Amino acid sequence: MLWSSIQESVAWLHDFRQRRRVSKWTREQLENDHARRFRELIQFAVRKSPYYEELLETHGLSPDRVTLEQIPPLTKQALIANFDRIVTDPAISTDRIREFLASEPDPSHLLDNKYYVIRTSGTSGVPAYTAFSVREWIRGCSLQIRYLPGLQWRRRLAFIGAKGDHYAGVSLTLTGERGVNRLFNDCRAYDHNLPVDVLVEELNKFQPHVLTAYANIHPSLIQQAIRGRLKIHPRLVVSSGEPLRPQLRTKLQDTYNTSIVDLYCASETLLIGSGTTDDGLMLHEDDTLVEVAQDHWLATNLFNRIVPLIRYRVNDVLELKEPPQSTAPFRWIKAIAGRNELPFELVNNDGDPEPISQMSLLYLPVPPLQGLQLVIHDSQNIEFRIVTSDQRLPFQRESLLRDVRRAIQNWLVGKRMDRNVRFEVKVVDQLTIDPQSGKVKLIVRNTSEKLHIRAA
Repeated sequence: MLWSSIQESVAWLHDFRQRRRVSKWTREQLENDHARRFRELIQFAVRKSPYYEELLETHGLSPDRVTLEQIPPLTKQALIANFDRIVTDPAISTDRIREFLASEPDPSHLLDNKYYVIRTSGTSGVPAYTAFSVREWIRGCSLQIRYLPGLQWRRRLAFIGAKGDHYAGVSLTLTGERGVNRLFNDCRAYDHNLPVDVLVEELNKFQPHVLTAYANIHPSLIQQAIRGRLKIHPRLVVSSGEPLRPQLRTKLQDTYNTSIVDLYCASETLLIGSGTTDDGLMLHEDDTLVEVAQDHWLATNLFNRIVPLIRYRVNDVLELKEPPQSTAPFRWIKAIAGRNELPFELVNNDGDPEPISQMSLLYLPVPPLQGLQLVIHDSQNIEFRIVTSDQRLPFQRESLLRDVRRAIQNWLVGKRMDRNVRFEVKVVDQLTIDPQSGKVKLIVRNTSEKLHIRAA
């Protein structure tokens, strides 16, 4: 245990120095480094991963000569379907990960005490998984030095978000409690479904130096601070999970009178970019190849050998822009779209409207479904549409519906909205498609679309 803590400490220090060194490179030096590491990655993947071996063979490509652009993109659906053939350690499989997550909901626990396992959020109820060795995890986490001040004794960090599973945000936060890190950090995670008054009480007790929360949570905290109930003085405020709108950044600055960081993360590549002004976000391209397309971007993770992800499709829309300052070798993005929807309001048990966003729904603990959609009729009446497998027997479907209703009821109780908000659950054959994007929207407002509804 002591030796592993020493090794991890050396790794952290090495990677912090490497981050500073890369920041001084030219763009050409970074791209040369990317080219070398891509070649090493694809050669490794072909040797160790049956999926990539077959992929290149099918397309007549050689790992010694193939270019990045020649490799077909990897979608989330393909990752889920082929995970056991993509992963390079035979000790890791989808079934083993599911068993581990079912028995170990604490995100600070590691699979076989060796691997960080991360599950993605998603509207389908069927998550994708990825895994990192401890060394790879440190590599990914060390990018925090780009926005978080250096080592400080017992710095208090509060994270508000999805807490009860192995999600990226809470896992990144609790890394500060691992090994020697706890000498420098005191990290607390609070579930985003806590009632606001309970959350305020906890934050007032803890008095965090760094406050991190999903963007949709910050407005409620600002309101509590204006009312004089939230009495904290963070030195840094971080917004993640959803794009930080300029109006919210201004309110955060006015409320806390401190630096505000807009942080962009993904489960598959961890820390992607950050920004401290409305000028945009700087991409952290040290270990990630970023290919920007019109309606998505492709990520090639250069530091993960356990689950090689080459040209993995991320359905966020990135818009490149000229950097506001000299930040060679990194590019900047103007905005992020695709994962963000405007929050809506539901009436809590006190009769007050309270904002809710899609992030809260993405982590709703419902059983696995083929599809989920929320219809907002008004602030006190909502409808959940679900798509289930046709292979379920009638009694299995009834059991599933009971579990879904129970999960939604518990969610409303946790939000202190159960007395004023009424809900229905309907089984449908197909969810409503957004005519503009052609995609299923998680949240539909006051819709009257015709549906194929099965009796629930």
